[in-house]
Amino acid sequence: VRPAPVPALGAAKEMLLIRNATLPDGSSADVRLEGDSIAEVGAGIDAEGGDVVDLAGYVLLPAPAEPHAHLDKALTSGRVTVQPGDLEGAIAAWHAERRGLAVEEISARAEAAAVTSLERGVTAIRTHVDVGEGIELRAAQALIEVRERLGPLVDIQIVALSYPLTGTGEGASNRELMREAMELGVDVVGGAPHIDPDPLGQMEFCLDLAREYERPVDLHMDEHMRASSVDLVDLARLAADGFPCPV
Repeated sequence: VRPAPVPALGAAKEMLLIRNATLPDGSSADVRLEGDSIAEVGAGIDAEGGDVVDLAGYVLLPAPAEPHAHLDKALTSGRVTVQPGDLEGAIAAWHAERRGLAVEEISARAEAAAVTSLERGVTAIRTHVDVGEGIELRAAQALIEVRERLGPLVDIQIVALSYPLTGTGEGASNRELMREAMELGVDVVGGAPHIDPDPLGQMEFCLDLAREYERPVDLHMDEHMRASSVDLVDLARLAADGFPCPV
């Protein structure tokens, strides 16, 4: 059975009254909105001449947040073939695919995916974007464009994700690209220590970079089967040692 369409709430108005909404605890209430703020929740609230929407039969929830997306990879499942359970194979396949991606193409897919989330109520998204050899800063540029275009509707935080970040060669190149991503306007320092030859070294670099630019840190942690791993212990120690930014 198809549910009835949700009544359109429209853009924020001077005063909007939502009647008969079912709240998360199962109770029913009216909710009065003034501009962008909830002004009152209760029973029998006076409409005061504003618009009224009846939400009888609907549950009214706080807008959800998506804490971990990869919008630069969104809507590409049909383009990359990977065996289930093969993380390293998936990474290699994606790194080959990303070489040919243009800013405009990434931006279009990412915006479509973000709008799909928005249509389902999500008003905050944190998305990781690849920064590194083959993709350079194109994904970051694309997501910054999307962040600005959708800014009035959904808050998007962009996490620069790169690995390896230690050693010479690719590690050195990625470290420079991460700094360039911070300068470009990326919101959060990201990484994947378990993929780096030196997990602790990557964490130290990420936290140092975050301290330098006063940005939060969001790392992919423990996506592996190493029995000897102390990655989380190391991260907790580094973050507790006077680190001033959110982790």
